[in-house]
Amino acid sequence: MKMKFTARHLSKSVMPSGLIADVRRMIEETRSAVAVTVNAGLTILYWRIGKRISEEILKGERAGYGRQILATLSQELFGEYGPGFSEQNLRHMLKFVEAFPDPEILSTLWRELSWSHFKAVIYLEKPLQREFYAEICRVERWSVRTLRRKIDSMLYERTAVSRKPDKLAKREITELREKDRMSPDTSPNRHARKRSNRNSTPPQPAPKPFSNTGKRWHAKRKGTETLCLKAIQCFCYGNGVQPVRLDTFTKGECSMRPLVLGLFVLLAASATGHAQEGRVPPNSGGNVMQMYAASVLDYAAKGDGTTDDTGAFQAALDAAAPKGGSVFVPVGTYLIAGSLSVPQGVTLKGVWESPHHADIGKGSILYATGNKGKEDAAPFILLHQSSAVVGMTVFYPEQSIDDIQAYPWCIQGMGMHGSVINVTLVNPYKGIDFGTNPNELHFISNVFGQPLKVGIFIDKTTDIGRIENVHFNPHSWGRAAFPGAPSGGEPWEKLQRYLEENFVGFLIGQTDWEYMRDCFCIFPKIGFHFVRTERGAPNVVLTQCGADICSNAVRVDASQGHAGIAFENGQFMGTVIIGPENEGPVKLSNCGFWPIKTTNEQVIISGKNTVTLTACHFAGWGMADPNAPCVRVDGGAALLTNCDFFDDKKPQIYIGENVDGVAVTNCRLRGGAKIQNHAQADRVQIGQNIVR
Repeated sequence: MKMKFTARHLSKSVMPSGLIADVRRMIEETRSAVAVTVNAGLTILYWRIGKRISEEILKGERAGYGRQILATLSQELFGEYGPGFSEQNLRHMLKFVEAFPDPEILSTLWRELSWSHFKAVIYLEKPLQREFYAEICRVERWSVRTLRRKIDSMLYERTAVSRKPDKLAKREITELREKDRMSPDTSPNRHARKRSNRNSTPPQPAPKPFSNTGKRWHAKRKGTETLCLKAIQCFCYGNGVQPVRLDTFTKGECSMRPLVLGLFVLLAASATGHAQEGRVPPNSGGNVMQMYAASVLDYAAKGDGTTDDTGAFQAALDAAAPKGGSVFVPVGTYLIAGSLSVPQGVTLKGVWESPHHADIGKGSILYATGNKGKEDAAPFILLHQSSAVVGMTVFYPEQSIDDIQAYPWCIQGMGMHGSVINVTLVNPYKGIDFGTNPNELHFISNVFGQPLKVGIFIDKTTDIGRIENVHFNPHSWGRAAFPGAPSGGEPWEKLQRYLEENFVGFLIGQTDWEYMRDCFCIFPKIGFHFVRTERGAPNVVLTQCGADICSNAVRVDASQGHAGIAFENGQFMGTVIIGPENEGPVKLSNCGFWPIKTTNEQVIISGKNTVTLTACHFAGWGMADPNAPCVRVDGGAALLTNCDFFDDKKPQIYIGENVDGVAVTNCRLRGGAKIQNHAQADRVQIGQNIVR
């Protein structure tokens, strides 16, 4: 039997002499060459950007025009190319051009000095002072730290050249630039150069400005910056960046392919040499090539929207399972006719462009067709412990508003630390499920779309879960550029009616501390529904959440007795109902209420604990029945403080005979107090209200 040869069978004793040393030398030489080339290209790019900004600002005639230009430009560039194009860095580029307006002076500098070197000198007051430090730094090969130390120690002021007339000083600095030769007047110590060459470190490479997380880089610039962008994209095959293939280089760029290939060699061998100044993207562990464990294209995924890519996706996910990591899904449309299981510690990561109500033609898209009509089947995507789905759009192309079919959960989690981030769920039957299986510390962020039955289900959560920035809106399906989308007329009305009769935005069962913020749904049957399950009741804090155009915005049928439910800065275009079996406290602070045409009461209170309404405002209750009160208290206790009731004709509050207690204080009761009190006198306190 033949034994398969692997590296582990090769003893060091049979390693060819000098092989390791030669390979290491080649890697180091390539690393140095690539760093110098990329550094020069990026420095040129920064100077050119500063030059262009300067030209634009000169066109402006009004005060503050330059500041507006920088702020606007930064907003446009920051999201696409990363923090290297922040407003502060754009100011550095503008100052760069002001400090070094002559590109001839820079021609010998930008291959030797990094961007951080230039930033250290561009804010010096005198032009000769700037040129002196730049040139001597180049000759002496100072690190950024050494350069800053020399500036702080006033080296220039201590040399004889600083005391000469400007014309003579300029001549000596020019000689230094052209001949790399320092005169006694430009050198603070005639032995300094020899000592510096022996002890100093090489100049630091320029920072990578395109440290973008989660955005595609568009290499559309001409000349040097195009090459630099493409080179950087090639080795940043990860972090949400769409890789650039070598065969996409133009004919004029082909001569520079060795640069890109060298860059690959450099980073594959060791990225640690460029970890300074943000060159290695965050969370890469210092090894750029490990940002992705696999790509679905490596396992024969087609991405044409018609070929079933289920097997390719699962093979890539399974390949990443032993050590974890991300499986990259490049831009494309992938048909998944089965189900996917994301192993522990693995992230399925696509390219997610900012959605506009489901412009489903952008980014990484999954067409889900499996298990149609089988609501209880395996979920479309199952997340195991510490796994995630990031940057994906999921669309069900076979779903029809004329014949809505049940499907299993789109995404289901189990175990600890499951995450769903930057995901658009265009039209799933059921959205995200962290409730069927025991779980802890789930994280749901930046989720858009329109599930048809349940948006998010939470239960069996025994440690803090977090949900943020979720927006459920049927326009995600209605405006999708896809045949059969319910875009208007009768199809749109059918979709709206279906949601009003079936859709629950957020169904929350047992969870021990759930934090929710910026969550929204429209046209639901119930917006936020808190229930008791076989595992227990919820405890939830919600900030800046709301439900729009619905009969029941919030329904609390159960909550934990010691903690309950708290809404802050909520917005509700529907009724809030506290059910008779609820045992926990419910608090609504700084919330606003608006009606729909069927709205009567805007808050209905019963239950076995206390409901607190603080600094809330109410408008438009009693739409179907003008005699309906705004707040109805049938049971439990209610505390209303600092609230404003806008309607001066309708009753504000109804107090039933079975309440435990009600206090109405410091409220504005327009048109006078219209409180219908049927409770015993000692259970009600009303006072210090404004009645105009």
